[in-house]
Amino acid sequence: MQIDANGKPVGYGYVGSSNSQNKAIQEITFGFNETFWSNPRYGAINLITQYEWLTRNPWYIGTGPDATHDNTIYVDVRYTLPGSMPRF
Repeated sequence: MQIDANGKPVGYGYVGSSNSQNKAIQEITFGFNETFWSNPRYGAINLITQYEWLTRNPWYIGTGPDATHDNTIYVDVRYTLPGSMPRF
């Protein structure tokens, strides 16, 4: 912690600092990419799923929780264009 010219503390982790200042952030994520249909002439369709777990600890804890966590699931259906124009 440092003190500025007005005598107020600046930096991270002092008493009264914002709890949006992160001391530690940890994340675990994994996913799958499954091709359901593929044709070199017409493209491909994929189902992409991903799970994410995130936790954070702030430097200073006033009245809020000492740590938070979040679970997120992403689901994506993707169509990939073919590499070249189909010949008819």
